[in-house]
Amino acid sequence: METSRWMEHELEAERARVLRLPEAEQERLVKELETDQLTGEDVLYRLYVIQPFLVHDRERYETVAERFLEVEGVEQVLALFLYELGERYPMKLALRSASPYLPYGLALRLDEIKQRMTVREQKTKPVQKRNAAHGTVTSETELMHVLRHGSWVEQMRHLTGMEFERTPALTEYITHKYLRAQDTEHQSLLVIDQLIGSMIEYLSYPTDIHVPHLDVDWTISSREELEEILLVHQQEQQALLASMHTLERMDPFRALLVLRSDQLIHLEERKAIGSDMEKWLLACDELAGLSFEKEEPERALSPLAKRLYQGVHILYPEVIAFEQIYFD
Repeated sequence: METSRWMEHELEAERARVLRLPEAEQERLVKELETDQLTGEDVLYRLYVIQPFLVHDRERYETVAERFLEVEGVEQVLALFLYELGERYPMKLALRSASPYLPYGLALRLDEIKQRMTVREQKTKPVQKRNAAHGTVTSETELMHVLRHGSWVEQMRHLTGMEFERTPALTEYITHKYLRAQDTEHQSLLVIDQLIGSMIEYLSYPTDIHVPHLDVDWTISSREELEEILLVHQQEQQALLASMHTLERMDPFRALLVLRSDQLIHLEERKAIGSDMEKWLLACDELAGLSFEKEEPERALSPLAKRLYQGVHILYPEVIAFEQIYFD
């Protein structure tokens, strides 16, 4: 794989080069945007690299950027520009609308800002009472209410990084109601993926999982089958950590697709796809530039890349909801 212009180092090197250009050449770069000579990803790239020499002409930059707000990522690039100027742009809104498919260099910059905000907010929040062994514990009553009536975001927030009391009533509800889309207003496949890993010893087998809004019917035949799926998943995560140098070279940075695979590919689909990380990386590289919003990809893909695309597409609405738990 060749190094992409969207790598963090390449992005910064190009910004430095553009900043050194003669004024007439810099003007030409802006004019090409103002006269609609660029489209798609080239718009996003140009808007980012011209930022340094337009820091003193905020109005012109905003005017140009707002011409292309329908292009994925432009809102985030505009947010970065105003953030660097110290403006009170609603950065949280920009972060919330950022998809996992932004070019890698921009995604890293946004993630850096997200981390700063998280640290700042944690310093201002009261300290929660925590169980020394398990962290925050969600009560049976609270969790059952959220699973029955809460939105995807509320359910995910209650389960992410939290323990819950596995009472008989809660176990009965999860295994016989929630997993089968009964007595719940907003069933989530992502939530199910999190629940079954915590409920493995409480499930009765075979366990049927029915998710009508995603057309998912999944039967886990035995505890051994589920344990095998979860073990393979754990091994994939370890292989992923060992492959970071490869991720850094992916073009043009759908590496985030792999990094977010816990949320993008549900467990049943992961089992079908397989766990060869090298093949995953190559397949994800094929997915560059695709939105995942359409049922069929915009171009021909290899069998594995198409399978990954379909897996991501299935969960796309829930993935967007999942991201909000970090930015609300």
